[in-house]
Amino acid sequence: MRKNNLLSSFFTLQFNMKGKKKGLSSIFGTLIFLIVLVSVFSLYVTLIYNQASSTTNILYSINKVKQTVLFQEGYEKNGTYLVVTEPVTITYVIYPNGTVQSTNITVYSQIPVSKILGKQQWAIIVSNTGQWYNLTNITIPTI
Repeated sequence: MRKNNLLSSFFTLQFNMKGKKKGLSSIFGTLIFLIVLVSVFSLYVTLIYNQASSTTNILYSINKVKQTVLFQEGYEKNGTYLVVTEPVTITYVIYPNGTVQSTNITVYSQIPVSKILGKQQWAIIVSNTGQWYNLTNITIPTI
């Protein structure tokens, strides 16, 4: 005599196919496993893509900042020069003794450092865009 328990028939899920009983639980288990596997893989790929996108954006920002550097120092036999990558106006010069000199020096390509520093050895210059640079008057000895 066979018992038909609703709960056990729900979990074992059997059906008749040409007189043979086949269990559906293994098929459903496989389908659920595949769905979970595909979901986890999709989530992983999405997270990796977002992380790569964030990294790309950060690198782009760093490169953009690197390209907008205005001030560089160039050294020649005649002395040290302030070289700019684009025309810039120097609005303030801050000297080591704390004095702040308001200036309006426009530099188009290069300018001798001694013209900005005067008799001081170093100063901080500030542009009209707010960028600042520590300018030093270094003389390179000739050999």
